Amino acid sequence: MLALLISLLFNMWSGSPVELFSNVVAVTVITLVVSLWFLGYHFIELWRHSVLEKEQMEKEQISNQLAGLRHQLSPHFLFNSFNALQSLIEEDPQKAQQFVQQLSGMYRYTLVNAEEPLVPLSDELHFIEKYLYLQQVRFGRNLKSTIDAEPGCMNMLLPSLSLQILVENAIKHNIVSASRPLHISILASGNQIQVINELQPRADTGTNTGIGLENLFKRYQLLNAGEPVIRRDDGKFTAILPLLTTHE
Repeated sequence: MLALLISLLFNMWSGSPVELFSNVVAVTVITLVVSLWFLGYHFIELWRHSVLEKEQMEKEQISNQLAGLRHQLSPHFLFNSFNALQSLIEEDPQKAQQFVQQLSGMYRYTLVNAEEPLVPLSDELHFIEKYLYLQQVRFGRNLKSTIDAEPGCMNMLLPSLSLQILVENAIKHNIVSASRPLHISILASGNQIQVINELQPRADTGTNTGIGLENLFKRYQLLNAGEPVIRRDDGKFTAILPLLTTHE
């Protein structure tokens, strides 16, 4: 196209008036097409850069929110755990030792995997078993749990600490007592995992910002890996998370 334009520029003044007019029109059209192409390319590059910049900002925002969430929850959870440990040391030293091992393993996992975008379901389930053990020492028979995962799901992936966020949310916002025990079910099958608990909301949970659930939705959105589903029906709260087969 550039060679054609140069040729027309050199020869546009030769020939008859009709040929001159045709050459002027051709040069104008070619110039317009080239200009539009460069302009379009420029705007596409600007748009692409803007999209990448926005995605990077969202990733950084989610990372900061997750860090803030961990700092917010960890002291509260540790306080309750140490209170439970103090009672165990006096009542059952052997069980207290097991409690410390579970607590240590849980925080080791948090330090190693908290910044990982995706982790195997098997690792998340081992972690949540430790977390539930500590909570059940605190609440006793008032907190019950069931974990059932198909073998084919164990190597599938999900965002790190997803299950902890959902279980923490269930315990924090629902009554856990002898008269109203809380049962949490974790069920994995096919390409999804469900966390289900009874809806028996507490009146003293304060302002619920929903930052944990919001982060889960954003993390899945950035992975382009489907979207979590939240249901509140038949007296139950159900969170359904997609399980992934590969790192995005």
